[in-house]
Amino acid sequence: MNFFLRLLFGVFFSLSLSFVGFAEKKEPKIRVLLAENANEISIHSHHLFQFFGAKIDPNLLQLNFRRQNKNQIEIGRRWVAASPFYLASAQGMVFKNHNYRGLFEIHASEKGLQLINSIPLEDYVRGVVCSESSPSWPIEALKTQAVLARSFALYNLVEKQKKTWQIGNSFLDQVYKGKTSETPKCDLAVQETFGRVVVYQNNLIPVYYHANSGGNTENPKDVWNVHLQYLDSRVTPYGKTDPNYYWEYFISQKELRKNLTSLGLNFSRVHRLWIEEFTHGGRAKMVGLEGDKRIFITGEKLRNLVGYQKVKSTKFRVQPYSDGFLLSGEGSGHGVGYCQWCGKEMAAAGYHFQDIIQAFYQEVDIIKAYP
Repeated sequence: MNFFLRLLFGVFFSLSLSFVGFAEKKEPKIRVLLAENANEISIHSHHLFQFFGAKIDPNLLQLNFRRQNKNQIEIGRRWVAASPFYLASAQGMVFKNHNYRGLFEIHASEKGLQLINSIPLEDYVRGVVCSESSPSWPIEALKTQAVLARSFALYNLVEKQKKTWQIGNSFLDQVYKGKTSETPKCDLAVQETFGRVVVYQNNLIPVYYHANSGGNTENPKDVWNVHLQYLDSRVTPYGKTDPNYYWEYFISQKELRKNLTSLGLNFSRVHRLWIEEFTHGGRAKMVGLEGDKRIFITGEKLRNLVGYQKVKSTKFRVQPYSDGFLLSGEGSGHGVGYCQWCGKEMAAAGYHFQDIIQAFYQEVDIIKAYP
């Protein structure tokens, strides 16, 4: 069976896997969403493509897909029926400057084109570890990231195995940059933790993590109104070597009004912005805004509204100015579960990956999900 057929067969086989406990007979494949609702998708390779779904020039090193409608796709100036297309290359394929292993699938819908990367789980983890962490970090921190990335992916694979894709490639799930982010040190972290995942009471769990806790992790009940027995709020005496530990963002009246308008809330001016309720970890649970009307939204909703890269966490204070509000805070991310910068410092202090994981997730075990 040639390279392409092995990949194609693996896609359908992996979707039929039935996890009993989580002891699997072999390493599964996962389907990662790389693009959605796109009008055009451009893919190139340094090696010839292997293609299934339509006849194309076998000598092309770049393929451009353009959607005409839900029934037709243009591929290299040829219009073809919009059935799924499968694409592979022995040297990987490049999409938006990132090189990916495995198989590409292109699907068409009424909203646009969808690009999915089907890939063995360990190769996927290789593409996550040093997308989420720095290769300069201690090896035990990278092992921690490998185990958590694998655990989060496997949980999503089992939960969504009948879906078209199981996980996204951005920080909303896990950052995944494929071969582009791989380094020998990160590969070693993946190899030395091969197949290992975190379980609670013999069940796979979503092992949430974030960049920096800002001094306290958070209870998911306070963030997403979800109770998880293995997670709570606790003090984290690590993470201050992060150069972005402290942050500030000034939001002007104009920007704030524009953001509120996107929610259908029209303010001529916001006179007050304040934290109405705090979480156990000291974050903004509910935020109040007052102008033409008074409203309350969650701290996470405010982050989403203004931008996650601007309001880096909900652990902030508000200072009013005549033309806006200054938000000053600590940490980065939602604050639930593992703190990556804390893990980096704990690894530097001599902790092993098992110790680091069990410091953030209570009463969990680390097991091997497949041989």
